Amino acid sequence: MRNQAISAQLRELHRAFNADEHKAIAACYDETATVVSRPIHKRSGKSDVVEALAQFKQDIVPDALVSNGDDVVIEAGDVALVMSKIYLNYGQPKQPQFAEANRAIYVFKRNEKGQWRCVVDNFFGTDLLDYI
Repeated sequence: MRNQAISAQLRELHRAFNADEHKAIAACYDETATVVSRPIHKRSGKSDVVEALAQFKQDIVPDALVSNGDDVVIEAGDVALVMSKIYLNYGQPKQPQFAEANRAIYVFKRNEKGQWRCVVDNFFGTDLLDYI
């Protein structure tokens, strides 16, 4: 179960995150998006999502690069649940010293132009349950 358009959107999101390209990050999200920026803390609205991700990078992972692993996409009409492995790579980009793996959960929605945009970004995945 894979959707090439959504997988490409996730790769673009992580590329933009690594490059601190806020406009490119914003283009990956719907206007109504919500991101879990810290355990049990969420931000909503595209501008708040971009701000939260920039703050997360600055405070938590300033020296890490995010990369994609495998993902599973379950579609239902114009909504898709995405479970994805993401890696926080520390060290040199081409030879990381170590990588921390997360299983992120996203929800994407297809807009009126047929483009998939992220509406829920939970890069903590099911680990979020450990914080409750």
